[in-house]
Amino acid sequence: MQRNEKEKREKMNQRDVNRTLINQFVQQQDLNEQQQKTLEQWFLTYESKLQKLYEYYKNVFNSNCDLHTEQGITLPKEQWKSLISGAIELMQRILPLGSVVDLRKERLQGAFPKLEQVEKVRVVITQRFLSYTNEGYFTYAGVIYPVGNLTGSQVIHFNSQMVQKVVHLGYEDEQDSAYVYLTKQEYILQKGKRSYEFASKEEGRKLREKMEGRDVEGNKN
Repeated sequence: MQRNEKEKREKMNQRDVNRTLINQFVQQQDLNEQQQKTLEQWFLTYESKLQKLYEYYKNVFNSNCDLHTEQGITLPKEQWKSLISGAIELMQRILPLGSVVDLRKERLQGAFPKLEQVEKVRVVITQRFLSYTNEGYFTYAGVIYPVGNLTGSQVIHFNSQMVQKVVHLGYEDEQDSAYVYLTKQEYILQKGKRSYEFASKEEGRKLREKMEGRDVEGNKN
């Protein structure tokens, strides 16, 4: 019973945080007051079903039209992409350090030799919010379980959509929640960064060049 009550309180707190972040986000947009309110309400309907918002983002991304209309609001496609990706990132739950996750193998093709022979790619999260360019960041970095980091360079960078299953949830408290909240404010609201999973081809090229030289502009644990 106590555990259920704790989980209920955590969900309520997370909902309040999401609403605050989304409100701050739409207030930044060059829209009238009614459009901001409409947009905020629309984003929050996806709060517990972010996968559907991801799918919506893909539909906008693959559209051939320069303009896109949703909820009576017509904006350039690139602006809609930025709005939707930002909302996803702000509402996305960030797993605590020490969490153990299984990654989607299909998203790792070419990253590891003989990947098809591995049943699971299991990773322990050791870092979060790693930024190698001005435009974006990796949500997570971690090491392969149970081997760990033997050479100092065996770190896997990944984002939320690459997580197939959460095997073990790491330790989290109010301090961790505050850190995640403030980092989302800094990266997404203040600096306009987006997760690298939303990166364009050009941004992806810059990222590869940066990572090859390991020129890290901002690295948060």
